[in-house]
Amino acid sequence: MNSAYARLKGMEEAIDSHIIAEEEARKAHQLWLSVEALNYSLRTVGVNAPTEPLQTAVRAVRESCSDNEFALALTTALPEESIQRGIYSEASLRARFYRIRQD
Repeated sequence: MNSAYARLKGMEEAIDSHIIAEEEARKAHQLWLSVEALNYSLRTVGVNAPTEPLQTAVRAVRESCSDNEFALALTTALPEESIQRGIYSEASLRARFYRIRQD
């Protein structure tokens, strides 16, 4: 009887640890998706287009990772002006500097 109870307890602990690991994997995946969305918004601003505000992408990172101190520290470190106004993409800056260089 004791061995059956010990086996049952072992199975319960294995299931509990699997649930915890699955939850952590889900959180990590959610963080990755949010950061990829932010990265995508940084890269997709057109060469001649005005800046794209980062507010939506930053809000997604903050909401999806509210319990992740690292993600919150990173989003807090972003200047408010960049979040509201946006930033120029790397391609846009290259094109602008190339035009200046040609003049």
